Amino acid sequence: MMCRSRVTLVTRLPVSPSIAFTFLTNPIHVRFWWAGPGGRVVNAQIDARDRGLFWVAAVPEGGVGRSDYGCFTCVIPNELIEADWSHDATTSSQLVIQLVPRGDQTEVSLNHRALPDPATRDAQELHW
Repeated sequence: MMCRSRVTLVTRLPVSPSIAFTFLTNPIHVRFWWAGPGGRVVNAQIDARDRGLFWVAAVPEGGVGRSDYGCFTCVIPNELIEADWSHDATTSSQLVIQLVPRGDQTEVSLNHRALPDPATRDAQELHW
């Protein structure tokens, strides 16, 4: 049995859960951070609802372009984002983002699991 890789991150943002949710799901905002510093987003289509699809094409600074795409499996606005993340025609991983209010901040807990290999895990960890 092959061991699948995962990324787990927790951070706090100095915004409300509704603003954090917007940063993560609104294509206008996603264009500012998805490709990383110096990169650019070529296309962002996000339908953040149960069974909605996402596709973001980005070119990181000095890197090779990539497309990230998948299907939302559960979306609770301002609280939870779950998605199946497609890596190719046969491989997918699962993304779970929880937004928890902590006073005037939001704790963002991200778990991206069942990544196909360590290289993909490393790329996703840099991405997030």
